[in-house]
Amino acid sequence: KRSIWPSSMPWTVPKSTMWALVVLASTWPLLPRRVSVSAMVKTTGSATAEKKRVAERAVELIEDGDTIILDTGTTTLELARLMGRRRNVTVVTNDITIAAVLEEIENIHTIFMGGVVRKGFHCTVGAAGKAMLERLTVDKAFMGVNALSFEKGATTPDLQHADTKRMMTSI
Repeated sequence: KRSIWPSSMPWTVPKSTMWALVVLASTWPLLPRRVSVSAMVKTTGSATAEKKRVAERAVELIEDGDTIILDTGTTTLELARLMGRRRNVTVVTNDITIAAVLEEIENIHTIFMGGVVRKGFHCTVGAAGKAMLERLTVDKAFMGVNALSFEKGATTPDLQHADTKRMMTSI
């Protein structure tokens, strides 16, 4: 296990969004100062049962008619797979795989953010997606994080991704 903390870029999360981060991060062991990203949370096939449990709890927080953001990540992908339980929900996402899953679900409207594809991560980042987000309002945001710190909040090691996440949590 290697901590990504020294190279991580924090983004500020509004208090109204923090509960979604806590729900999605609840399977991670919280340490007094930081959380290390282990192989368990880096890959799609790892910790599947825990990710499904978190997604089950998260889908309960979504109401019919909501407009939500699903950030890129394996836990948010599990949440996307459960969206068929809801009706007339609009989902904004920057994740290519999540968008493909949602495309197959009736009564779910998908808005895919533009931008530059982050190779190897199946998501978009950058100015085009941010420009689109500036015109939207959402009810809830479900964000993936690389680490959590009590002092610095949620972090990710990529500067463009941090900027995209910052925008996603500010609308």
